[in-house]
Parts: sequence; C-alpha cells; structure tokens
Amino acid sequence: MKFKIKYSLVLFFSLTSFIFQTNFFAAIENAEFPYIITNGLGQYTYDLWTKNDGTNDIIQVASSSDYGANWNTPIDLSAAGQNAKTPYFTNDSTEVNVFAIWVRSNGANDIIQFSSSLNYAQTWTSPQDLSATGQNASNPHMITNLIGNHVYAIWARSNSANDIIQFSRSLDYGQTFSNPVDLSATLQSAKMPQIATNINQNCICAIWARSNGTNDIIQYKHSQDYGANWNSTVDLSETGENARNPRIITNGTTICAIWARQDNEKYRAQFRKSTDNGSTFSDVIDLSPDMFSVNNPRIVTSNDAKYIYVSWYMFDGMFTDVHVVVSTDYGTIFTAPYVLNKYGENCKDTDITTDNSGKNTYVVWARSNGYNDIVQIGKSTDYGATWTTYGMDLSQVGQDAKNPRVMTNQSGKEVYVSWARFDGTKDVIQEVHSNDYGVTFSIPKTVSN
Repeated sequence: MKFKIKYSLVLFFSLTSFIFQTNFFAAIENAEFPYIITNGLGQYTYDLWTKNDGTNDIIQVASSSDYGANWNTPIDLSAAGQNAKTPYFTNDSTEVNVFAIWVRSNGANDIIQFSSSLNYAQTWTSPQDLSATGQNASNPHMITNLIGNHVYAIWARSNSANDIIQFSRSLDYGQTFSNPVDLSATLQSAKMPQIATNINQNCICAIWARSNGTNDIIQYKHSQDYGANWNSTVDLSETGENARNPRIITNGTTICAIWARQDNEKYRAQFRKSTDNGSTFSDVIDLSPDMFSVNNPRIVTSNDAKYIYVSWYMFDGMFTDVHVVVSTDYGTIFTAPYVLNKYGENCKDTDITTDNSGKNTYVVWARSNGYNDIVQIGKSTDYGATWTTYGMDLSQVGQDAKNPRVMTNQSGKEVYVSWARFDGTKDVIQEVHSNDYGVTFSIPKTVSN
C-alpha cells in the first residue's frame, strides 16, 4: 500500500509539473504591439506584431487582400534564436510594396533589421542589417514614397558614449541601403526619432529629442535632395524644461511638428509649423491645458495640411480621458480639446488616422469598463466640426485589450483597427474593419497564431 501511495504521488507531481510547464510555455507565447496599415483603395491590409515563440520574441506579419474579410497565415519576418522588438512598417499608395523594420539582438548587440515584400506581403526578403554591429541600436522608424521606390529609415544607435540618431536610404525598393549617416550631434544622447516625407520624396524631415546637457529638447533636420545632404539642425522646443514624444508630418511645403514639453511639472502638447520647407518655423502653440500631463500625442493631417488633428490622453484629476484638437486653417488656430470618451474609468493607448481630404477622422483607445480594458473608437465625418459623443466598443468584454492601432484608406471609407487581447490563455492580435466610414464594424477576428 505504501508503494502504491508513493508511486501515485510521484505520478501526480510528474503530471502536475508537465501540465504546469505546458501551460507556462503556452501562456508566454503572447502577441503584442500590433501595427496595421493600408493605403489607396484599402483592399490590401497588413498587420505586424511581436510574438513569443516559446523561447524568443519574433516579428510576424499577416495580410488581407479582400478588405479585411480573410487573413493569410502569419509569416515570421525575424529569425528565431534571439529576441526581436519594436516593429514598424509602411507601404506605398499602390499597396503592392510593403516594408518592415525592427530591432533584433545578434547575441551581443541590438541591431536594426529590415525586410521588404514587393508582392502584397506574400513573400519577404531575408532580413538585412541596417545598423552597424558593436553597439546597441533602438527606436527604428521608416517611411516610403508614392510608389515605394525610395525607402528612408531612421534610428538611434550608441557610439559607445552617447546615442546618436542615424539615417539610411534605399533608392531601389529596399533592396540595398546606404551606409548610416549621423544626423544628431555627438557628446549628448538623442532618442525618439521620427521621419516623414512628401509624395515626391524630395523633402525628408527628421525629428528627435536630444539632451543639451541640462534638458531634452526637440530637434529637427531637413533634406531637400532625397536624403543625400542635410541642412543644419534646428531646435524646435524651448530650453529650460524637458520635451518628449516628437511627431512630424510633411506634404513637402508645409511641415507640422508636435511634442510634449514640461511646464510646471506637467507635460503640454505643443505645435509648430513651417511653410517654407523648414527654413523657418512658426511660434510655439500650446495645444493642451496646463493642469495635467498629456500622454501619447499623435498628429495627422489632410494631404494639403489644411486640416490638422492632434490626439492624446490626459488625467483630469480622477480619470484619464481621450482628447482631440482640430485646426481647419493650416495650423493657425486650434480648437479647445474635444473629449471623445464617456466620463468615468480610465483611457489609454490612443491612436489617430484621417483620410486624404481630412473629412473622415478616427481615434481609437483602450478604456476600462470597470472590469476589463476595451478598445473603443470615436470619429468625425465633417472635418472635425463634430465628434461622436461616446466611444463605440470594438473589442469584446471579459478580457483585457490593449495597444490599439487604426488606419483608413485614402477616401476614409475603409477603416481597420487592430489590438492585442487576452484570450484566456495568451495575448493574441485581433482585427476589425468597417466598409462604411466607421458606421458598423465586423466581429473581432484573431489574426495571430
């Protein structure tokens, strides 16, 4: 009898250990930080994310060729064996050419890697290293032009003393890239780089935050010849306090930049614009009130930059709310913030998109319903004159959803939203779409494996 009891206990603990390990490894195979894009008619949609394969985080992509109705099996872009993170990607207006960039360890350092697809994300090139080995690189961002023949990439990389903003370009659809060029000065660290270009891609704008030895300030640099040469660096934010979260958009002539700058221990969203290719900039415009700090400021504009939208989320003393401000006169005057969510419970993780004309604009966020975080969307279909009163729920209740991203096509009719949501076992990437200007949305579909 003692033998049977002992044997049973050994068998029990063995099975328990096996079940625990199995559940543990299944639980860590989370997918997170999706990034969804479309363009043109919006028929082709691409979703990119980071997913744990049981050992390491890898970059995956999935695609739809029928307006989000069906999705292909995810494709691994980064190699297994080391962790990859912070993916970003873009596509051209034809929706044919798709480009992805991310950070991956080579076992010693974090390297910026790149892959491209020239056939609607059906096949991808082997990853190529853009940053040099020997030091860590981080925070990649990338942009392409109308037809995708030019691709521009930017990131931060250590020179063993400080983090420097570096730039590289491809003039052959991402098949080859130039040697990295330093954009920021040495002796102090720079971070949070962003890059923008116009349709013709002769105008390239770069922005980042860099320490001046006392504070982090927002800096800007401009190329008027497809990235071959760069003008002198311009300080956009005022000194004396820290600034962060820069974003930039250009149509070639007009350049719009935003960031958050500290003011009496609170961060305010600020805006400046240039109408002469970056030679001069307007005075700083404060977009947010000075009572509480803004988080996650984002900017989108119509193609002519007449309509400008900036969103963020902000703590109001009790809850965090989603705000958007609007300019209908090329950034001369902005409205007071519109609150997009129902009051009560916290909001976070905002994202925003608009169509080519600026008529249809969509903002997404994650909001607690008192039990779980739910992805919601608000919109304006009249150039920002009016907005939906409360957010529409997109994700299902019962489990937390996070990291929503939104994208629309050139007309604003097709709207795509993606997020990460716990399915009871692991975090998965889900997607919904609207084919009627955000009036109705599909049932959430899991696109990660």
